[in-house]
Amino acid sequence: PHAARELMRVLVLEALEAAVGADASVNYAPGASVPERFHPHPFDTFEAAVALARATPGISATAGLHPHDARHWSDEKARWLETALTWPEVVAIGETGLDYHYDFSPREQQRTAFEAQMELAGRRGCPAIIHAREADDDLLSVLRNHPRTLAILHSYSSGSELCRGAVA
Repeated sequence: PHAARELMRVLVLEALEAAVGADASVNYAPGASVPERFHPHPFDTFEAAVALARATPGISATAGLHPHDARHWSDEKARWLETALTWPEVVAIGETGLDYHYDFSPREQQRTAFEAQMELAGRRGCPAIIHAREADDDLLSVLRNHPRTLAILHSYSSGSELCRGAVA
């Protein structure tokens, strides 16, 4: 697994370098706020995402608590996230959202963490990058609670109905 992970890291960095060289306008490295993050990827720590953003012109980082990890949401995580959003490299909250397919975190904890992160994004004036899976009604309910917060539907399992509901 370590060799595959290193190969993936190198390939991602090469792809990002090519995108920056081609003047791609939007690039970000998602950062995780807790080490228990479920999805292993080349940027599995916030520190790695920020380091990449600092070292690579045109790359920005995000910070947030993925719905899989919502069971770790706490006042301490909220304070950490608020501080992270003051760093110039961090341009958005994310990924955040709801994932009812796997339910790695209880749904109520997912909703609590998502609602709190949307509130923080609205207060800070930054976008929220949303992960949504099999949670359309609850997702739309939270989005309607934050009509001034830019929500970027990064990953979702529904069709155009969710998109239409999200922009309504």
